[in-house]
Amino acid sequence: MFIRELDVRCCNVTDDGIEWLFGQCKSIEELTTYDTKVTRKGVETALRNLPLLKILHPNNGLSVIEALIAIHQNASVCAKYALTELAVEGNSNDPLLSGYKNGHLWRAASLCPFVTHLEIDINLGVTDSDLLGLVVLEGLSHLKLVDHCSYEESNEDCCITFDFGLAPLLKARGSTLKSLELAFFRPSVRVRLGIVTECCRNLKRLVLDTISLTRTQTKSKTEWNQLELLKLVDANACYLPHHIEELLLLSPHTLKKLMFEYSDNVDDDLLRQLFQFHSFNNLEELVFDSCSSVTKDGINLFLTGENSLNCLSVCDCELVSEEDIENWVDKAEKNNWDFRFEEVHDIDE
Repeated sequence: MFIRELDVRCCNVTDDGIEWLFGQCKSIEELTTYDTKVTRKGVETALRNLPLLKILHPNNGLSVIEALIAIHQNASVCAKYALTELAVEGNSNDPLLSGYKNGHLWRAASLCPFVTHLEIDINLGVTDSDLLGLVVLEGLSHLKLVDHCSYEESNEDCCITFDFGLAPLLKARGSTLKSLELAFFRPSVRVRLGIVTECCRNLKRLVLDTISLTRTQTKSKTEWNQLELLKLVDANACYLPHHIEELLLLSPHTLKKLMFEYSDNVDDDLLRQLFQFHSFNNLEELVFDSCSSVTKDGINLFLTGENSLNCLSVCDCELVSEEDIENWVDKAEKNNWDFRFEEVHDIDE
């Protein structure tokens, strides 16, 4: 039996059923077991019996980490696995995911040298030492760090720091990163833009979602010469105008998608300033979602026909009217622009 991809989500599959299947087929490279009865034991069975397995989507993100640790502790020889994705996902209040132990992440990473995609919910107890251990992932290209903490926890100190956890990781592996997403960091974790810029020069995708930023003191000599998508989400008004200016200054003419969400500090004056040093010639998609300060005048700066813009999404921006959107549609038709207007949820990042 030759199967490369197996998806048994929502099926009545158990650990015993998975074990029988793996005895018949060793060629599986991608396995999904969402909403099944497969436990960590089944995940261990998959890792032991599928030498080509690269992508594993279990019922919860910790079972792969814990399965790797269990196998390693009971093995006389330290095996390596073909996995290309690892995730520590969930919420620390979820009983299924409350068993994370410090050090397990980097130990699991040391067993999976081919990992390129890494997603971590740091609120589960991930520490600076865990992040430092990830430097062994020489091919890391996609990194997502999210702090899914409760409102009560948001004013508490986080288990990680930027200077002693994230910054050393970026200095060691930032040059291989193509995508970086940092979301919902607590105020105690202040991200230094200068270090992100200097260490992550090859980024194609950058998402900053409600985090605290520290402005670079001196003008950076580095630009993101490959950056295609920049998304700024600012639910707590963390980003001051100079932060946004700096980010756009570092974003070269390769930028194709620009997305602002809950960014009340983005207004017409700021957009005018941005156009003083950025032409946006290659911009193809522009999103304003829940931006209360921007008006049609600021958005009109992008609608000149002199760039590559072909998709505009404006949603829940209280100073933009239905009449404004209708006028943009008429203008696009009049100028024969290959242009479409979409709801934000239709935009693919």
